[in-house]
Amino acid sequence: MADEGFQKLLGLARSLAEETKLDSQAVANTTHGIAKLHEVDRLDAADGSVDAALAALEGEAVRAARGMKPQEVANTHTRMG
Repeated sequence: MADEGFQKLLGLARSLAEETKLDSQAVANTTHGIAKLHEVDRLDAADGSVDAALAALEGEAVRAARGMKPQEVANTHTRMG
C-alpha cells in the first residue's frame, strides 16, 4: 500500500492528467515514476488510486502522443502496456 505522501502525488498526477495539464514529456516521466515506485514495492498496482492515476495518464498519453519523442513513446508504452 502506498504511503500518504505517494497517495497525494498519485492524486495530483491524476488531476493534472484529467485537466490536460501534462505535456508529452511529463506523461512519460510520470508513468515511468509510477512504474519505478511499483518495482520497489512503494506502490501496489492493485490499489485503486494507482489504477485511477494510470487510467488518467493513459488518456493524456493518447492526447499528447503526437508531441512525443520516440523515447517518450517507448517509456510510456513500456510502463502502461
